Order: sequence, then C-alpha cells, then structure tokens
Amino acid sequence: MRSALEQALAARAEEVHDQRERRLDTKRGREADRLRSTLTDLKESIRRRLDDLESGDNSFQLALFDHEESERFQADIAALRRRLDEIDDDIDTEINNLMARYKVRDIHWFPVAVEIVVPLGEI
Repeated sequence: MRSALEQALAARAEEVHDQRERRLDTKRGREADRLRSTLTDLKESIRRRLDDLESGDNSFQLALFDHEESERFQADIAALRRRLDEIDDDIDTEINNLMARYKVRDIHWFPVAVEIVVPLGEI
C-alpha cells in the first residue's frame, strides 16, 4: 500500500510541476514581450525626438540660445544618440536577465502522513 501511495503522490507532484512549468513559461514569455515592447517604444520615441530636434525647424529658437545653452543642447543631443545606440544591447541584457530568473525550478517534496482509521468494531 505504501508504494501505491508514494506513486500516487509522485504522479500528483509531477502533474502540479508540469502545470506550474507551463504557467511560468507563459508568464516569462509575456514579461519578455512586454519588456521588448517597452524598450522598443522608448527607442522609437528617442528616434522621433532626435529627428525633430535635428530637422532644422527649430533653428530660429536655437539662434536665441547663448553659448552655454547651445553647448548644453548639443550635449543633450549627443546623450540621446548614445542612449539610442545602447537600447538594443539593453534589450538583450534585460531579456537574458529575465530568462535567468526563470531558469531555476526546483521540486520540493514535503513530508506527508496518511492515517487510516478503522472503527474498533470492524477489526
């Protein structure tokens, strides 16, 4: 009887493990998609902003800047370009970090006791 009970417990543990694996895989996929989408949206937003800033439509406003403001503006443009160049690497890094968090999946068994109670009159 003990081996049948152990087999039943092992089968149930495997079933629960498989269900959790599927849920974790689904969750990991959704998180990766969301992360990739967010960073891609950021990249496109930065690209659009750089296009606007470098289009020349704001040259009149730039003419009003003093030397220090003009240098700060150029530094901001350079920082946006650097950030734009880094986003693809950031996407890869963040996806790898996410995958690593979902990599370790241990199975833990906890002690179980089964007690069979038989009324005294039926022994």
